[in-house]
Amino acid sequence: MNGKDAGIAGGLSAPERDVLRLSSREWLLVSLGVLGILVCFPKLRLQDRVTVMEPDYRIPYSLSHRYRLYRHYTNVASLRYPALVVGDSVVWGQCALRHRTLSHYLNEHVGGQRFANAGLDAMHPIALENLLEYHAPSVTRKSVILQFNPLWLMSQGEVSAQAGEPLRNRPNLVPRLASGIQSSRKLLVEDAWSRVARVELWNRPIERVLESQVDVLAWSISHPYENPSQVLTSPLPPSEDTFSPRLEAWNSGTNPTTVDCFWSDPRHHGQWQAFERILDRLESRGNRVLIVVGPINEHMLTPAGRESYRLFLDAVRNLLVSRKAPFYVPPLLPPDRFADICHPLAPGYEDLARLLLKDQAEWLEGIPMLR
Repeated sequence: MNGKDAGIAGGLSAPERDVLRLSSREWLLVSLGVLGILVCFPKLRLQDRVTVMEPDYRIPYSLSHRYRLYRHYTNVASLRYPALVVGDSVVWGQCALRHRTLSHYLNEHVGGQRFANAGLDAMHPIALENLLEYHAPSVTRKSVILQFNPLWLMSQGEVSAQAGEPLRNRPNLVPRLASGIQSSRKLLVEDAWSRVARVELWNRPIERVLESQVDVLAWSISHPYENPSQVLTSPLPPSEDTFSPRLEAWNSGTNPTTVDCFWSDPRHHGQWQAFERILDRLESRGNRVLIVVGPINEHMLTPAGRESYRLFLDAVRNLLVSRKAPFYVPPLLPPDRFADICHPLAPGYEDLARLLLKDQAEWLEGIPMLR
């Protein structure tokens, strides 16, 4: 047994170096390596990818909080489409596949591509106001169909449809520090962090990673004969149909749900005030705006709730007439056209598109066909 073996046999071990204790030179090399990666990563071909937007494209539901993605999408859609359909999950098509939404049927009935789906989930008027203000600057000098969903002003007992802080579920929607912070130290820290987070050097690759949530298998199943290479390398993630919580009528079961609710005067509601500010903002950008009110599934309402809703509709009509805003209130759709209190199924969207095109033919004539 030599000396080395004897040392090991006796329980002795050679001194090991702490891997975290680097010399100054080694720390310098590590820093230069990390800096090189940060500098080179944004320069990769990711920035040169061609944007591919499929027909009937809509923002993937799982990415509805990626507002930078919404900005990029509306930039592209504003260049390619003469008209945008803007609103919440009713416009997005929560209870329909992407090729069965309102924008799809509008395009189908006019015989060409004119309307892009610019809906986003949970965009009540206060949230939509901030979305359009800070994340959709390209919605300018366009024809805009703006959906107003009365659900956001509905109340049930003492609880409204949007109780509490209206933006509590929309972090980072408003790109400024939250109001009401009393601690100057906390304010300083948050301001410093927000400045660091906006640095293009690492902000762009981080955003790209977060926006690339692609379900390749689901996309391949719905596009069996298409080459995924171009779509999967586009800055826009492929549209998807993986989120459709209900594709059957609300009254298909044995005990259909009814809702006991009421609507108050819209003039005193913060959501309606935000909606009027949305109109002001869109009009100040040179947009032609047509408002679609509803639809609401009145079949689900109690008699008292139905009466309250109709009085509310009359008040909304009067307010829109007073500001000379073009609007359309569709008639009540059949009960089997709804999945719940406000989301149509595919046949409901088709009915709504047909009725809208017939009633508002003069306004829609001003929208050119996509070349």
